[in-house]
Amino acid sequence: MQGNGRPAQGWHMQGRGDDEVPIEERAPLLARSVNRFAVALALLPLVQILLMSMNVWRNLAADLVYWGVVIWLAFLDARELRRLGHQVTWAWAILLPIVHLIHRTRRSGQTSLIPWLWVASTTAAIIAGLAILGGDLGASDPVVEEGDQVIFVD
Repeated sequence: MQGNGRPAQGWHMQGRGDDEVPIEERAPLLARSVNRFAVALALLPLVQILLMSMNVWRNLAADLVYWGVVIWLAFLDARELRRLGHQVTWAWAILLPIVHLIHRTRRSGQTSLIPWLWVASTTAAIIAGLAILGGDLGASDPVVEEGDQVIFVD
């Protein structure tokens, strides 16, 4: 209190109730997460493991569906970021998903963990692919045994 009977103005007297801003109700975590499509895009290389285990990884139709899903997820991610005011395009995903993920990270100022998640899932997919395929990469090559007769044609 000051000498005139009025409370002293200071940090402890701010917001006495009549000038407080009402507290906004928080949206559920899933509704306010802007990274859900980006995380799905970053984890998509793990689908390649499933395709390799089903032996459809050399299939053109499976590749077209995979890249269609990549572009679709990048489009949904870019649309959601544009709603928040960030200028992000989905077209970078045509080169590689990592290009879109780096582009969205730089434009939106969000965490750089999502591109690193893509790197980790791609590395896991490569390691798993090598383990699944093993020596099957050259399965169509004929094996020449020691007793086989080999004829060379010019």
